[in-house]
Amino acid sequence: MYTILLDTSTHVEYTSGMSSTHPFGNAPDHAIGHLPSHRLRWFDSTASWEADRKAKRAAGAGEIGGSLVAQILGLRPFGQTPWSAWLKLTGQEPPRTEAEQEILGEGIRWEPVVCDEYARCGAATAVWRPAPGVLQVVGKEPWVVVTPDALAQGTVEFVNITATEFTLEKEADVWGVVELKTDRESSHWGKEPSVIERWDDEAAKLVPPMYACQALLLMYAMELPFCDLAALVCRSWGFPELRWHRLMRDEAQERLLIDTLGEWREKHIVQGVPPDIDDSAACAGWLAKKHPGRPDRKTLRPATDVEEAQIHEWIYAASRADEAKSEQDRRRNELVALLGDDYGWKLRNGKVICYSNPGRKSIDWKALEERFPEARELIKHGDPYKVLKSYVK
Repeated sequence: MYTILLDTSTHVEYTSGMSSTHPFGNAPDHAIGHLPSHRLRWFDSTASWEADRKAKRAAGAGEIGGSLVAQILGLRPFGQTPWSAWLKLTGQEPPRTEAEQEILGEGIRWEPVVCDEYARCGAATAVWRPAPGVLQVVGKEPWVVVTPDALAQGTVEFVNITATEFTLEKEADVWGVVELKTDRESSHWGKEPSVIERWDDEAAKLVPPMYACQALLLMYAMELPFCDLAALVCRSWGFPELRWHRLMRDEAQERLLIDTLGEWREKHIVQGVPPDIDDSAACAGWLAKKHPGRPDRKTLRPATDVEEAQIHEWIYAASRADEAKSEQDRRRNELVALLGDDYGWKLRNGKVICYSNPGRKSIDWKALEERFPEARELIKHGDPYKVLKSYVK
């Protein structure tokens, strides 16, 4: 048997966007009651929470939450690098596109479903899920701020060490935190539930590292002994399937994580030093805005020895990329010729499929503007970017 305690906050009214008091009557006091009230932030809606976060980032507060950890550590979640985190924390993040907003909204809409499936799997005896964004917990360092998806009550095992023996004991009704995820790739998650005592390379085969470091920060901020990572994953057939794994708190790893994040924050947020240049779109976009160029000045300046060396390295890298693309295209054509009209191949470790693409549709924007001048207002331009061209023999 399990109990799901859901809070939607629709019955709560505030005179301001944030309250330090406890607004919900059925929230698990044993899960958050050990935390001082000044480390709990309650919001009346997701909109007020997002407005508060936006204002803090614009003011340079540098509050780091779980979703930024993997970016800062260079794990590149969804292609995001330290530059993505830096732009967000310094209030320079460009507005989300409609596609990005839809992906974010889709994840939030699926959270109740994932939570219900998690509650049914037997991992916990009670689950409490606040409304999205309503609860924030501040860590011992005021710049650590997390937003838990849910809290769960369950049984944990621990080793009791005495002078003469080691014994494995169980403790029931222990509260922990839960992260609710969706994933299109089931291979990212171990199929059978497990308890991960300490994060290592083997654990990375069970849980994506970008979510594990998020769990470490959640346990640290909330001072709870475990984090259940529950994901609804897609399968090649049938309905989505729940995968879950329990990561236990490790204070040594926590300390290493907090020290690393603290050093990064001090250098890049407090001191304002941009991250190291990388290959990300976030970095390219910031450079384009910082150095828009001078259209009225197109004189060339002599390259220094260091600059000329880097230019030749760039030209060499570009040539290798072109060669790799050429070989990839040639091998693809060879395989298409071998396959003929068949649909694909079945391999020992997977499959390869082939299908016809009708081609992308394109619009003659110049002709469109000439025929419909009013359409100019509807044409959206992307963010500016810098172009490098070489004319080197």
